[in-house]
Amino acid sequence: MFSDSIVYSSPPPPPTPQPADVTARKPQVAKVAMAGAVASSASGLCSALVDTLNDISTNLKKVVSSWLSSVPPSKTTTNAKAASGRLVGASENLSSSPGVDDDTMTMDHTWILSSMRSVSPEVFDAYEPLLKQCALIVPKWRERFCNPQSPAHNKTLWLKLMKRENSTGSNREQVPKMFKEVVECAPVLQAAIDTIQNLPDKQRATVVDLACGKGFLSMFLSEMLPPSKCVGILLADKGWPLKGEEIKQHHISPAHIYGTGCYESWPIPLDIWRRDLKQIREIKAIARRLEERANTEGPTIILGVHLCGLLSIRAVELFNMLGRDAARLMVLKPCCLPPAPNRQEQERVFELGNHTFPMSDVAGEGGRWKKNVWVGPPRTHLRAKFGTWCDHLEKGIVADDISRATENLQTGGGFQNVYLFARNNNKEAAVAAAV
Repeated sequence: MFSDSIVYSSPPPPPTPQPADVTARKPQVAKVAMAGAVASSASGLCSALVDTLNDISTNLKKVVSSWLSSVPPSKTTTNAKAASGRLVGASENLSSSPGVDDDTMTMDHTWILSSMRSVSPEVFDAYEPLLKQCALIVPKWRERFCNPQSPAHNKTLWLKLMKRENSTGSNREQVPKMFKEVVECAPVLQAAIDTIQNLPDKQRATVVDLACGKGFLSMFLSEMLPPSKCVGILLADKGWPLKGEEIKQHHISPAHIYGTGCYESWPIPLDIWRRDLKQIREIKAIARRLEERANTEGPTIILGVHLCGLLSIRAVELFNMLGRDAARLMVLKPCCLPPAPNRQEQERVFELGNHTFPMSDVAGEGGRWKKNVWVGPPRTHLRAKFGTWCDHLEKGIVADDISRATENLQTGGGFQNVYLFARNNNKEAAVAAAV
């Protein structure tokens, strides 16, 4: 037997019940009572608050209704449109701009012309008939992209196309970039239209817009050229996305060309062409393709506006490669100078046609653009060098007729106002005229 074990002959007796602790339950009862009182009080306050807000709302409606009844209808409409613009985003909503009416999908012709003229009064006056035609085209595009009944309806796209920036004029007025570019391209537009309209019968030109950016030049040409004389317009730029590639921030969006209902809306087809135009192999590939088109359709028109540095060299090389049989016109507006060569590199020499020149003659030094702001010494010191740059490009062109024009666009620096025109004779037309 274990000494510490206890043996019961019968089951152990149940424990004696203890009296309940009444004092321990009193705090719980007090808490419940307090919570009920708080809830009842809160309910009453909420009910009173709701009644007060309803009264305020009713009185406010009466005040607004009374005020609106005292305002003339025209002012009410204007205020309503302004309020609508703020809701959409007044910084980007075109309806907040003068000359624009969202309801009628029209744009004031006078406002468009005055905005274009602010870019460069001299260029506007010189090409006024042409730019007036362009001004008539802009409302058509607004109708196309803003009318809900249009197959190409996309108002967000339209707002992006009408994004504003400073004009190049002395007053630096904020105008849509589209207007700024069409004024700068006016000499290019005129030369292309004149050349293509004078093509022999049964010939249809192919237009190549080099380093086209968004493609405003090509968009206007599509509306202004006769379709019977132009087979299509190719927009070549490194910024386009590849077919099927996800469009990223650094890409140029082709929505205005390939978006729903857009491609069919252009009178002359627009096609994007992703090409790294600084690479000579790309230029040679482009030349081969254009030669094939020239054999079956008609000659090539090469247009290059704001071609920086090496891009201007490549444009001249492409024109020279195509030669008199395949290239009818080139219009080149050079832009920035080539960058200064690395000190560790040997002196580079450019060869264009029968002309050669060292890079040191034209290389830009001492500054750069940063977020649309020039960082460096005054740009006026580049004026003489830019003139030399254009001289070398002109001497490198191989063509039957070469000319040069200067338009007063940039007056505050840069002085990139030179247009180079190269034309090859229309042999077929000359033969027809002789007969």
